[in-house]
Amino acid sequence: KQIAVIGGLLNQADVNAKRVLSSYDPTVKYEVNKASLKKCNAAQLEACATFLGFTVRSQENEKLYRNQDILADRLILKIESLFETQCSDCSLKYQNKLDDTPLLTCVLCMQGSHDCEQIRAKSEAMGDTKPVGTSWLCFGCLSKNNLALNPPPKQQSKRTRTYSAVSEAASD
Repeated sequence: KQIAVIGGLLNQADVNAKRVLSSYDPTVKYEVNKASLKKCNAAQLEACATFLGFTVRSQENEKLYRNQDILADRLILKIESLFETQCSDCSLKYQNKLDDTPLLTCVLCMQGSHDCEQIRAKSEAMGDTKPVGTSWLCFGCLSKNNLALNPPPKQQSKRTRTYSAVSEAASD
């Protein structure tokens, strides 16, 4: 499925963007892809970023990304945000398209949210202007960073349990 996503992007991209997209291989690790993308020149990377929907230059034509390393990282994240993933709220599999405008976007990896009832409710609760400091994390980032939505209660240390038992005994 990931190769099909890359193929679909290649069918729509211009020559410069195709060079970058063809350097990406969904079967290899992040570091390998980053090294491959960094072999592309700045014009190719910027063309691909523009194709994928980023703004890469200011109105004064100044670069918004300090170097190719940062731009390559963002390109990888954007490409991978188009792969199938699981919704953290309804647990269904979904896949965003390049021209989709998701209700929420993961603050860590740029993955767009699913358009399920739970996500719509969250988005509506936030309103059109998201409160400062509000962020959403996708299922992948929650999992990779071990951020459970409902973490289990922390177990007491042996010392705390002993102290609690002594305190309870003293109050009896």
